[in-house]
Amino acid sequence: MKNLKNSLTILFTFLISIKLLCQDIYVTKASEIHFFAGTIMEDIDAINTKSTSFLNTKTGEVSILIPNNQFQFKRSLMQEHFNENYMETEKYPKSSFKARFMADSCDFNIEKKCVVSTKGTLNIHGVTKETLIKTSLEKSNDLITATAVFEIILADFDIDRPKILLAKLADRVKVNIKIIYEPYKK
Repeated sequence: MKNLKNSLTILFTFLISIKLLCQDIYVTKASEIHFFAGTIMEDIDAINTKSTSFLNTKTGEVSILIPNNQFQFKRSLMQEHFNENYMETEKYPKSSFKARFMADSCDFNIEKKCVVSTKGTLNIHGVTKETLIKTSLEKSNDLITATAVFEIILADFDIDRPKILLAKLADRVKVNIKIIYEPYKK
Protein backbone atom coordinates (compact mmCIF):
# COMPACT_ATOMS: atom_id res chain seq x y z
CA MET A 1 0.00 0.00 0.00
CA LYS A 2 2.87 2.36 0.85
CA ASN A 3 4.55 1.59 -2.52
CA LEU A 4 1.31 2.31 -4.36
CA LYS A 5 0.94 5.62 -2.52
CA ASN A 6 4.56 6.55 -3.32
CA SER A 7 4.12 5.54 -6.96
CA LEU A 8 0.96 7.62 -7.26
CA THR A 9 2.70 10.60 -5.64
CA ILE A 10 5.63 10.33 -8.08
CA LEU A 11 3.26 9.95 -11.05
CA PHE A 12 1.19 12.95 -9.93
CA THR A 13 4.33 15.07 -9.45
CA PHE A 14 5.61 14.02 -12.90
CA LEU A 15 2.33 14.93 -14.59
CA ILE A 16 2.23 18.32 -12.85
CA SER A 17 5.84 18.96 -13.98
CA ILE A 18 5.00 18.15 -17.59
CA LYS A 19 1.98 20.44 -17.47
CA LEU A 20 4.09 23.27 -16.03
CA LEU A 21 6.79 22.78 -18.69
CA CYS A 22 4.23 22.84 -21.48
CA GLN A 23 2.89 26.15 -20.18
CA ASP A 24 6.17 27.75 -21.30
CA ILE A 25 5.67 26.60 -24.91
CA TYR A 26 3.27 28.45 -27.18
CA VAL A 27 2.38 27.72 -30.81
CA THR A 28 0.67 29.65 -33.59
CA LYS A 29 -3.04 30.11 -33.29
CA ALA A 30 -3.14 32.77 -36.02
CA SER A 31 -0.53 34.67 -37.98
CA GLU A 32 -0.47 37.65 -40.28
CA ILE A 33 2.65 38.81 -42.07
CA HIS A 34 2.16 41.85 -44.25
CA PHE A 35 4.72 43.62 -46.39
CA PHE A 36 4.69 46.82 -48.37
CA ALA A 37 7.29 47.34 -51.12
CA GLY A 38 5.53 50.01 -53.13
CA THR A 39 6.47 53.53 -54.08
CA ILE A 40 4.59 56.66 -55.02
CA MET A 41 4.08 55.07 -58.46
CA GLU A 42 2.46 51.81 -57.30
CA ASP A 43 1.28 49.99 -54.19
CA ILE A 44 2.93 46.61 -53.87
CA ASP A 45 1.71 44.83 -50.79
CA ALA A 46 0.81 41.31 -49.77
CA ILE A 47 -0.32 39.32 -46.77
CA ASN A 48 0.46 35.80 -45.57
CA THR A 49 -1.70 34.05 -42.97
CA LYS A 50 -0.12 30.59 -43.29
CA SER A 51 3.03 31.05 -41.20
CA THR A 52 3.79 28.83 -38.24
CA SER A 53 5.71 29.70 -35.11
CA PHE A 54 6.61 28.64 -31.62
CA LEU A 55 7.53 30.70 -28.59
CA ASN A 56 9.21 29.49 -25.41
CA THR A 57 8.52 32.05 -22.69
CA LYS A 58 11.01 30.44 -20.32
CA THR A 59 14.05 30.54 -22.64
CA GLY A 60 12.93 33.43 -24.84
CA GLU A 61 13.34 31.37 -28.00
CA VAL A 62 11.12 32.11 -30.96
CA SER A 63 11.00 30.55 -34.41
CA ILE A 64 8.86 31.56 -37.39
CA LEU A 65 8.52 29.64 -40.64
CA ILE A 66 6.96 31.49 -43.59
CA PRO A 67 5.80 29.69 -46.76
CA ASN A 68 6.83 32.21 -49.42
CA ASN A 69 4.26 31.10 -52.00
CA GLN A 70 1.39 31.87 -49.60
CA PHE A 71 1.65 35.66 -49.86
CA GLN A 72 -1.59 36.96 -51.36
CA PHE A 73 -1.58 40.06 -53.57
CA LYS A 74 -4.45 42.21 -54.79
CA ARG A 75 -3.45 41.46 -58.38
CA SER A 76 -2.58 37.97 -59.60
CA LEU A 77 0.15 39.25 -61.93
CA MET A 78 2.01 40.75 -58.95
CA GLN A 79 1.73 37.44 -57.15
CA GLU A 80 3.07 35.58 -60.19
CA HIS A 81 6.04 37.98 -60.53
CA PHE A 82 6.75 37.75 -56.79
CA ASN A 83 6.83 33.94 -56.85
CA GLU A 84 8.69 33.49 -60.14
CA ASN A 85 11.01 36.49 -60.53
CA TYR A 86 11.77 37.91 -57.09
CA MET A 87 11.38 35.31 -54.35
CA GLU A 88 11.87 32.35 -56.69
CA THR A 89 9.59 30.30 -54.45
CA GLU A 90 10.31 27.00 -56.19
CA LYS A 91 13.99 27.39 -55.29
CA TYR A 92 13.38 29.14 -51.93
CA PRO A 93 10.01 27.88 -50.67
CA LYS A 94 10.36 29.20 -47.11
CA SER A 95 11.73 32.13 -45.16
CA SER A 96 12.48 31.87 -41.47
CA PHE A 97 13.35 33.80 -38.34
CA LYS A 98 15.05 32.03 -35.43
CA ALA A 99 15.82 34.19 -32.46
CA ARG A 100 15.93 34.71 -28.73
CA PHE A 101 14.72 37.58 -26.59
CA MET A 102 17.59 39.55 -25.18
CA ALA A 103 17.96 40.28 -21.46
CA ASP A 104 14.93 42.57 -21.44
CA SER A 105 12.45 39.68 -21.72
CA CYS A 106 9.01 39.56 -20.15
CA ASP A 107 7.94 37.84 -16.99
CA PHE A 108 4.30 37.11 -17.73
CA ASN A 109 3.75 36.27 -14.07
CA ILE A 110 4.23 40.00 -13.39
CA GLU A 111 3.67 41.86 -16.66
CA LYS A 112 0.87 41.56 -19.17
CA LYS A 113 2.50 43.72 -21.85
CA CYS A 114 6.12 44.45 -22.70
CA VAL A 115 8.55 45.26 -25.50
CA VAL A 116 11.60 43.08 -26.03
CA SER A 117 14.57 43.06 -28.37
CA THR A 118 14.54 39.88 -30.42
CA LYS A 119 17.95 38.96 -31.83
CA GLY A 120 18.49 36.15 -34.28
CA THR A 121 18.85 35.07 -37.88
CA LEU A 122 16.48 36.05 -40.66
CA ASN A 123 16.67 33.82 -43.73
CA ILE A 124 15.09 35.12 -46.94
CA HIS A 125 15.85 34.02 -50.50
CA GLY A 126 18.58 31.66 -49.26
CA VAL A 127 20.49 34.46 -47.49
CA THR A 128 20.82 34.51 -43.71
CA LYS A 129 21.40 37.78 -41.84
CA GLU A 130 21.76 38.60 -38.16
CA THR A 131 18.76 40.73 -37.26
CA LEU A 132 17.52 42.69 -34.25
CA ILE A 133 13.77 43.31 -34.10
CA LYS A 134 11.79 45.17 -31.43
CA THR A 135 8.81 42.98 -30.56
CA SER A 136 5.73 43.86 -28.51
CA LEU A 137 4.24 41.04 -26.47
CA GLU A 138 0.88 41.10 -24.77
CA LYS A 139 -0.68 38.33 -22.72
CA SER A 140 -4.43 38.09 -22.39
CA ASN A 141 -5.89 35.03 -20.70
CA ASP A 142 -3.93 32.11 -22.18
CA LEU A 143 -3.00 33.87 -25.44
CA ILE A 144 0.15 35.84 -26.24
CA THR A 145 0.10 38.32 -29.12
CA ALA A 146 3.43 39.28 -30.67
CA THR A 147 3.69 42.26 -33.01
CA ALA A 148 6.67 43.77 -34.79
CA VAL A 149 7.37 46.29 -37.53
CA PHE A 150 10.72 46.39 -39.30
CA GLU A 151 12.34 46.96 -42.69
CA ILE A 152 14.46 44.76 -44.89
CA ILE A 153 16.65 45.87 -47.78
CA LEU A 154 16.09 43.73 -50.87
CA ALA A 155 19.77 43.84 -51.91
CA ASP A 156 20.78 42.40 -48.51
CA PHE A 157 18.93 39.21 -49.46
CA ASP A 158 20.07 39.06 -53.11
CA ILE A 159 16.65 40.07 -54.43
CA ASP A 160 17.14 42.00 -57.67
CA ARG A 161 15.12 45.04 -58.71
CA PRO A 162 15.02 45.26 -62.49
CA LYS A 163 15.81 48.75 -63.80
CA ILE A 164 12.41 48.91 -65.46
CA LEU A 165 10.75 48.62 -62.00
CA LEU A 166 12.99 50.96 -59.98
CA ALA A 167 10.22 53.58 -59.85
CA LYS A 168 7.58 51.04 -58.76
CA LEU A 169 9.41 48.62 -56.45
CA ALA A 170 11.01 50.05 -53.30
CA ASP A 171 14.49 48.95 -52.29
CA ARG A 172 13.31 48.80 -48.66
CA VAL A 173 10.37 46.62 -47.68
CA LYS A 174 8.27 47.42 -44.62
CA VAL A 175 7.20 44.24 -42.79
CA ASN A 176 4.41 44.01 -40.19
CA ILE A 177 4.06 40.83 -38.18
CA LYS A 178 1.26 39.80 -35.86
CA ILE A 179 1.21 36.32 -34.38
CA ILE A 180 -1.24 35.07 -31.78
CA TYR A 181 0.12 32.18 -29.73
CA GLU A 182 -1.78 29.64 -27.68
CA PRO A 183 -0.36 27.18 -25.15
CA TYR A 184 1.06 24.03 -26.67
CA LYS A 185 -1.05 20.99 -25.82
CA LYS A 186 0.36 17.50 -26.09
